[in-house]
Amino acid sequence: MFGTKGNEDLLLLLISSILPDKHIASVQLSSQEHMGNRQRSRKSVNDIHCTTRDGQEFIVEMQLGDQDFFGDRMLFYASYSITDQIRIGDTSKDKYRLKPVYVIGITDFIISEIGSDDNVVHSYALLDTENKSCEFTGSLNFVTVELPKFRKSYDELETDLDKLLYLFQNLPSIKAVPEKIRGQSFDKLFKVCKFASMDEMSQREYLSHLMALRDERARMATATDRGLELGRTVGRAQGLEEGRAKGRAEGRAEGRAEQTLSIARAMKAEGVQLDTIQRCTGLSEAEIQAL
Repeated sequence: MFGTKGNEDLLLLLISSILPDKHIASVQLSSQEHMGNRQRSRKSVNDIHCTTRDGQEFIVEMQLGDQDFFGDRMLFYASYSITDQIRIGDTSKDKYRLKPVYVIGITDFIISEIGSDDNVVHSYALLDTENKSCEFTGSLNFVTVELPKFRKSYDELETDLDKLLYLFQNLPSIKAVPEKIRGQSFDKLFKVCKFASMDEMSQREYLSHLMALRDERARMATATDRGLELGRTVGRAQGLEEGRAKGRAEGRAEGRAEQTLSIARAMKAEGVQLDTIQRCTGLSEAEIQAL
């Protein structure tokens, strides 16, 4: 969902929801891994460069899935982002000044190292074991998000993270984006999730149907343009404003008729009930059946 080029806005929504205090303004994917469109072909997201509103930069590594020694696994992947920042031959005095690295682990299981507390999100840093307010370095940070611990109902949703986690848990049973979760990014996320969860054949059928709808819109636009052009031709031939007005009206009417048929055809293809199509388009039952 979040590691594919073109979905950076969804990735920004996710990371900003998990790290709200960082005030992230933009994200950039640098991973060379192929994410794939289907669930079985997905891999973990990694190497995400984030820029905050005040211009600061940091790196995020994201890991998914169940594995023993999960904390060690997160540390292992963090090492890549840390060592990659050190350049061989660099002799500058700030050679070891690192961009902060955040490793986010999103799991569909309870992490054994954490235990059974009720906190969905945990954050870790390198601190003095006695003086917890004394940070040794801010360059290495870990965040865990355990999905099984999220138990809020729909009416209890408050933050963007609440809404995301609710979607993750309930997406298979949701037929449309709930009112409380609607918005540009969430609407897009819902469509991307639905498409990615399809099998390959269903994806092909969906894309074929989408192309057919686009072709229908193109035909409708062409019919409208031709109607308008016909109106202008008749008007010029007669030399009368009445002719031009009539041509424009006929063109608009033809375009609207094509648009109505296109909408009805698409609704029928989606399995919308006949009486609903009649109410929305004004077409008769016979006209709809003939499509």
